[in-house]
Amino acid sequence: MKIPFSLLLLSCIILSCLTSNPKKIASNQVDNLSTKLIEIVGEDFQTSENEEGSYVLAWKETGEKNAKTIKFAVYKLDNKEIVYQGSALNGYVKWIDNSTIEKRSMPGIVNSENQSNTVQIDINKKTKKP
Repeated sequence: MKIPFSLLLLSCIILSCLTSNPKKIASNQVDNLSTKLIEIVGEDFQTSENEEGSYVLAWKETGEKNAKTIKFAVYKLDNKEIVYQGSALNGYVKWIDNSTIEKRSMPGIVNSENQSNTVQIDINKKTKKP
């Protein structure tokens, strides 16, 4: 049975974050996390921790050059749950600080209201601002 690289990578990231923390995640909890993330973003996803190592951002790009969709989810390590999920079209998602991610989507049709395609999302408050 092959283990997906993303599952192995995520497991290593989670375990390395917890080496300085006395709390331990059981093997079944790591498997549960990976299963949740695979359901949301798909297999072979990439991950990035915030500066404190309290959250993991997981994402995967799918589609062709001009029609890429990025599915992403944010997992909180201390309570072991997905706290935010979303998608972006032809853009990116990245950490800005410990509790804020930036999501950029390129519009298919430009509107006349001059809206920003970049949104900052506060993971703790679950609020968005341009």
